[in-house]
Amino acid sequence: MADKNSNNTHMRWLKRLGALLALPLCLSVTQCGSLPSSDAGSGTINVGLSAGGLQNVPGVFATVTELAMDSVKLVLGRVRFVSVAGDSLDFRLDSALVVKLNLNGAVTNLGSISAPVGVYNESRFRLLKLDSLSSPIVYKNNPDVRDVSIRVDGFVDGNLDSTFSWTTDLVDELVQTGRQFTVTDGGVVNLIFNLDINGWFTDTSGGTLDPRIDATGDLKIAVENNIKTGFDVQFVP
Repeated sequence: MADKNSNNTHMRWLKRLGALLALPLCLSVTQCGSLPSSDAGSGTINVGLSAGGLQNVPGVFATVTELAMDSVKLVLGRVRFVSVAGDSLDFRLDSALVVKLNLNGAVTNLGSISAPVGVYNESRFRLLKLDSLSSPIVYKNNPDVRDVSIRVDGFVDGNLDSTFSWTTDLVDELVQTGRQFTVTDGGVVNLIFNLDINGWFTDTSGGTLDPRIDATGDLKIAVENNIKTGFDVQFVP
């Protein structure tokens, strides 16, 4: 079960700042538009990824009372920050990156970016479908997420034999416009993209959806909507 104590999560984040995980990560920075001139100085944006909420969710759905996640993998594409003037700064991957979320509350550090001084009011996080044409090496090395953007493995009702593997090929840019932040000269912004996996398989009445059924119909649509609406941005002082 994921750690519900956000303070412990923040402490783990602070201890790991500047230390990249051992991931096949290749970053480059592209500035688009006319962000504040470098003469004004620059600061740093540290970017992390977190699985918020609890991984075991009690529910009242007719056929499922409990859902546990053993593994959550997603395919990450571009990360973009937009200034109040509408200009953008890209934290870009040269190819798709497969990330396995930490379900124990720890933050996955995706790296840091030097950002021009200014006020930013929009953060964008792109989910990609892993395909062989755009990312052949990543595709070859990750057979369990080929042709999908998210894969969730787990079990239901506390029964280790009642396993499931739920996938989606959802390609979308998750946008958060309600979390404004300011980059100051020499300052550091610790930003976490939080995916609320707690609500992914929950219906509107609070019941727990059964990921073993209706893989392409209404359930799939409901879960994908939950993924998009459960996206948030958090900041660590």
